[in-house]
Amino acid sequence: MEQVAIHGVFVGQLRTLREEDEMEVAVVAYGTGSVGVNVRTGEVVHGPTGSDAAVDAATVKQAVFASAAPLVAVAADSRAVAVYDASTTPWSRRALLALPKRPSSVAFASDLDLVVADKFGDIYRLPIPPNTNNTNNNNNNNK
Repeated sequence: MEQVAIHGVFVGQLRTLREEDEMEVAVVAYGTGSVGVNVRTGEVVHGPTGSDAAVDAATVKQAVFASAAPLVAVAADSRAVAVYDASTTPWSRRALLALPKRPSSVAFASDLDLVVADKFGDIYRLPIPPNTNNTNNNNNNNK
């Protein structure tokens, strides 16, 4: 088995519509990929992210969990943030948000918006598009 260096583990509580389905999830970032794992059972709930080339082509920098919805945002050096609907297994990509610069910090402002900052101090509030099958969502960055 090939050994791969892990460069980040991001743990959060994954909210679902049914309280009994809530779980603590770890997003493990390695090389140019990531995988979501149920902390209690060890079950892989997402990934590896080999099919998400826009995020996989670069190092994953951060993963954050929405507080009231089953959403996970994964930021990468590729100047993109992928937002996943975690109510499905594997997670389905809800949006791919292009950024002008590499993100250094990401947070959910609500279940409808992300706040993204870069190392130059620019902060963007990005709307998360409604759940559709369109994975190439373009956005207008609101600075």
